[in-house]
Amino acid sequence: MWSGVIFPFDNPLLSNVWDSGFEAVFHLANDPSGGAGSMKDSTSNNRDGSPFNMTALNLTDGDIGKAIDFDGAAEYIAFAALGSITQWTITAKFKSDVVSGDHTVCSQDLSGYNDDVLFGIEPESGYGTNNAIGCVVHNNDGSTREIVSNNVPVTTIDWYVASVRSTGSMLYLYVDGVEKDTDPGTNIGMGNNVWNIGQSTQAVPRRFDGLIEELRISSSSRNESWVVAESYSLFDDLITYDIPAFYYFDGYVKEEG
Repeated sequence: MWSGVIFPFDNPLLSNVWDSGFEAVFHLANDPSGGAGSMKDSTSNNRDGSPFNMTALNLTDGDIGKAIDFDGAAEYIAFAALGSITQWTITAKFKSDVVSGDHTVCSQDLSGYNDDVLFGIEPESGYGTNNAIGCVVHNNDGSTREIVSNNVPVTTIDWYVASVRSTGSMLYLYVDGVEKDTDPGTNIGMGNNVWNIGQSTQAVPRRFDGLIEELRISSSSRNESWVVAESYSLFDDLITYDIPAFYYFDGYVKEEG
């Protein structure tokens, strides 16, 4: 006999997958020619993003869904500040068209040291491994950087799922679900600054050239099991973490015995 749980696809439980720890989730599957607010935040926080210098042609096929193609010249997406957060996690899925230079996946960088986060490929030139995935945080003490970096440069062939998380006293970097680097610190926070996807918010834009398929930001330091499962889920949309499995069945079940 069937002993599982069956719900139709439109059951509201199936959409209730973003817990309160998620501050913003962008699937980057919307037409960016729609103007301000057209890049939808999938959480109930409604921090919808506004694209700049984009057309409908920027929406393209990604790895397992749609993605936004950034030209590395002038295209980016802006969304609202998330507040000041001490413990946090950022996860992104992307593919680069270039293998040299510093390229921002997401950032809320300001001039100086303001708990700024720069996340991407060599997000700040001279800090971390050249042309490799990493994150730099400028602490608000006026002089300290926390830096985590992979030791392998990116390729133009591979898709990557990268995560960085802060416990407040330790910064962790994961690439494709594998821990790559850590850096201890004090009050490794995230400032209340406006965010950009695809370029820095600073005068030096560090623009991204390639495809970004997903961006998720949490106001908690997700544990390693969560990060690993999330990485797998972004390469296979049938995998979830800590979400009950619901199956659609259109037919009859014969019970015997």
